[in-house]
Amino acid sequence: MEENKEQAVNATPHYKDSDFEAVVQELQPQLPNAGVDTGAPLFAEPGATSTEPQPGAAMTPPAPPNAMLAGTEGAELPIYGLPKMVQEYIQEVSNVYLCPMQWVTVTVFSAASTAVGSTVTIRNKYENSLSLWFVIVGKSGTNKSAPVKEVLKPLKALQRKYDKDFEECCNTPSVEGGGTATPKTQPRKRIMFNDSTPEMRAQVMQENPHGVLMYRDEIRGFFEDIGRYNKSGEASDLLRIWDNDRLDLARKTQDDIVVDRPFMNVLGSIQPKVMKRVFGNDVFMNDGLNQRIMFSYPPHVELFDPNDAEVQSCVREKWARTVQYLLEFKPNDNMRLSDGANVVYQDYLHHTIEKMRVTDDDYISAIYSKAQIQVLRLAGIVQCMWEAIERHEINRNESMGADWSSYCESLGEISAATMQYAIACMEYFEESAIRVYNAIADPGTGAPPSVAELIKGANSKDLIKEVVRRYQPTMKSISALAEALGVSQPYLSKILKS
Repeated sequence: MEENKEQAVNATPHYKDSDFEAVVQELQPQLPNAGVDTGAPLFAEPGATSTEPQPGAAMTPPAPPNAMLAGTEGAELPIYGLPKMVQEYIQEVSNVYLCPMQWVTVTVFSAASTAVGSTVTIRNKYENSLSLWFVIVGKSGTNKSAPVKEVLKPLKALQRKYDKDFEECCNTPSVEGGGTATPKTQPRKRIMFNDSTPEMRAQVMQENPHGVLMYRDEIRGFFEDIGRYNKSGEASDLLRIWDNDRLDLARKTQDDIVVDRPFMNVLGSIQPKVMKRVFGNDVFMNDGLNQRIMFSYPPHVELFDPNDAEVQSCVREKWARTVQYLLEFKPNDNMRLSDGANVVYQDYLHHTIEKMRVTDDDYISAIYSKAQIQVLRLAGIVQCMWEAIERHEINRNESMGADWSSYCESLGEISAATMQYAIACMEYFEESAIRVYNAIADPGTGAPPSVAELIKGANSKDLIKEVVRRYQPTMKSISALAEALGVSQPYLSKILKS
């Protein structure tokens, strides 16, 4: 049944009616018969004949997006590229808590990344850790918190163990002096925390080189605190943390804090009505902080009556095993892209560069620039899940899915299938990022997106194909249509072949 739902979602065009109408309006003076549906198929079967348009026939409007699982509309964050036992857990949590599946999925990504931590580095031309920052956007009452807490249970259980061990250690008499150890001399082990000053945050990372998750249910407070304690450079420090660059905090009365390769994930939620106040200031808009955040912002979330369902213990246990596998995951070497994955990634780079070329908006351009890094980190997280499960689970078809071997081609390498899945996820995150930008940008600071931006934006392949389906038969060549749309012929041809 879930497979049928996914097929239905994938078959649904992901463009807006307003976007299509904008393209049609732009084409009116440039294309003959623009606005008239030719009825010609996009790709005709060999020997097939085109259907002639009926005189005076009205243009059929594009179908609206399907209602997604758990009552969302718009592009859904896909889960098909995850191991079967992880997919089952995501679907179970979404169905039980009646929340958008994408909110569960981003929390799974965050928890998996935190469990792996700094033990994995992706090495190609540059080095990248697997740290990512996620923010869930939804109105009050849409059940943002409960599913996140459910997914984080394995990490919270581990943190409770660390806390208990710390307290026991502090209360145990020392061998030499007969006294007790103190918190000042005994580093506190952490896998997650929820609040701190910038100095304490750096100290937590110094004492926990594996990496930590900064989780706050309402993330607003964390971001509003930026600059509250130290206006001279907290935002810059956060940028260095995201980039995994050396963090060096000089202190007057205590030893300096030095973190060679900081690893800190960020996860939390925020309501749309306060986004502008939090993310719309100059620091976030112009220093690149916003673009480093991967937002999960469905345009609509339907509210359901509560139910008495609970997450099945067997499904929850599978997720707990997955997190444990990731905590124990020790790669043989730096993770690299397979040859096939590198081809897919290079194609994605070209695609994002094309998007950057057609926009004059520096903010939008930075979204695509950071996406080039985020997609690598996301692919690394997903690949670690596949490899960690593959090392431990005996019945791989049952726990991973029948196609597991295509994702685990070679240990220590991101497969082409994993990279393709990560790119599909990034199309969702690009769309959410632009939705956030539209919500926080000051009125009048930016013109509506041009047609070139629309047809090169996130999830625009269906839009382009629909335009070609309707108007290519009226043109002399595909190059003429590409010229009318303001894009290169190779770019248009590549989209049509995808």
